[in-house]
Amino acid sequence: MKHWRVDVDGDGIALVTFDMAGKKVNTLSSKVIEEITAIVERIRTDPAIKGVVLASAKSGMFCAGGDLTDIKSFAGPGEPGREAETIAADFERMTRDVAVFRGLETSGKPVACAIEGAALGGGAELAMACHYRVAAESPQVVLGLPEGGLGLLPGGGGTQRLPRLVGIRESLPILLQGVNKTAAEALAIGWVNEVAPAGETVERARTWVRERGDPVQPWDKPKFEVPRGGPYVQANSEALAMHAAISRQKFFGNYPAQLHILTALYEGIQVPFDEGLRIEMREFIRTVRTPQALAMIRTSFLSPREIKSGANRPVGVPVKAFKKGTVLGAGLMGAGIACVQAERGIDTVLIDRTQEAAERGKAYTATYLSKQIKRGRMTQDKADEILSRIVPTTDYSEVRGSDIVVEAVFEDRAVKADVTRMAEAELAPDAIMATNTSTLPISGLAEASVRPETSSACTSSRRWNGWILSRSSVATRLRTRRSQPLTTISQ
Repeated sequence: MKHWRVDVDGDGIALVTFDMAGKKVNTLSSKVIEEITAIVERIRTDPAIKGVVLASAKSGMFCAGGDLTDIKSFAGPGEPGREAETIAADFERMTRDVAVFRGLETSGKPVACAIEGAALGGGAELAMACHYRVAAESPQVVLGLPEGGLGLLPGGGGTQRLPRLVGIRESLPILLQGVNKTAAEALAIGWVNEVAPAGETVERARTWVRERGDPVQPWDKPKFEVPRGGPYVQANSEALAMHAAISRQKFFGNYPAQLHILTALYEGIQVPFDEGLRIEMREFIRTVRTPQALAMIRTSFLSPREIKSGANRPVGVPVKAFKKGTVLGAGLMGAGIACVQAERGIDTVLIDRTQEAAERGKAYTATYLSKQIKRGRMTQDKADEILSRIVPTTDYSEVRGSDIVVEAVFEDRAVKADVTRMAEAELAPDAIMATNTSTLPISGLAEASVRPETSSACTSSRRWNGWILSRSSVATRLRTRRSQPLTTISQ
């Protein structure tokens, strides 16, 4: 097999190792699902296999979840006039995928899971389909179901297994707000059964299979009851109402997944498990067929991945290291761009009309870094290093030697034209002159450039050639350049 290894020891315990070929992380692609289907059949029928330990060969990663590239292929409203046909195809596809996890937990063999890294989305659902979960005592271990933030819902049994393991109230923030849990937090609520030192999880899992292995999930046993009661217990009904309100307040009804997640949990928890899976499947299809789901998959996952990998780089343009950059305008956007440049190791000149305004822009970074220190996300030495890279000034001669200048001044053509001319007077011919405008046409702004004919809009097309800005961190990746274009920066 390409993505899985199966090794059976002398005790009849099969170590099934997930190691997706050619990838840094494991994901549940269609090919991976095909292979694990065959493995589940072998586990069920091979008398030499007495139990199973599921593990990952990827450092710091158990499984990152479903392959959103596969999901994108059938996300969205679909072709008009063929809705019934496509929904039927979705239902068949989901039935097949969900059956793999269900087959694993009903194989008649005890299955334990060794979690040495992140188990997210479908990875967490795969772990829940095992009868016993051992997580490493490591900061790399995190369990979560982030599908709601991607316009989806957990379609591999997550809305049904999680509340049956940890209870309704504990499930709600995980499912609706995408709250992740560390190994210790997961143990405290019952999401994992044991926490062990890093490197010992496989052996601990093997010990459980050999000595105490139980091949039946709690929800498949007679008289099973949901931990801390069903949806009509007062505390749970209050929690459901509260989280419905929180979702409305946070997402303003624009994330259709939240309602479908609540529906799947509320209805599914009241019926037998297999019927609950069918309810979840119904709600998953209703969710994935919305235009919001398609847009969110593309915006939140596929496009950032393409940017990070350089998929949009112009053909034939070599990668260039950017060592120095200038930001014109120390307001909110300019200060944010300067901050992110400095974080990336780029020496940054921050220019404004007065020294006071430029210093105020640098203070933005100082405030941001101090918050990072207080939250334990950064050391003081690292913050001092980042802050030292920003030079606030009014002197345009400081532009000299910059690989890129990002104009982020007030949205006024005349003001932008003035700063463009002053900056380009000091800028080398092979450097980039860029603008952060969000309202003015790039062709008009390019008239102030010494080379207006090389202007190019940096949009969502594959022709971008400079900075890409994101809504969450103001600026993210600096990838490439062309010969001195005036490049607009998307926000």
